[in-house]
Amino acid sequence: MIGQVLFYYGLKANIHSDYLCLDGSTFNAATYPLLYALLGNSNTLPDFRGQFIRCQNTSGSGLDANRALGDIQAQSI
Repeated sequence: MIGQVLFYYGLKANIHSDYLCLDGSTFNAATYPLLYALLGNSNTLPDFRGQFIRCQNTSGSGLDANRALGDIQAQSI
């Protein structure tokens, strides 16, 4: 699935060649045209190194009501 984020525990060298790491690197837009379109016609991957992935709340529960997709939360511990 284009744009799907999977958690992986292991060596980067062992990742299947069909997968890309979210490390801020660039990719060939001709090889991954749907990903290129999904990223707003950009061939630069997001850099999630050192980030904790948090899902967007679309349930209407009021939790994180002002959080937008892609926001980064500052450390709060």
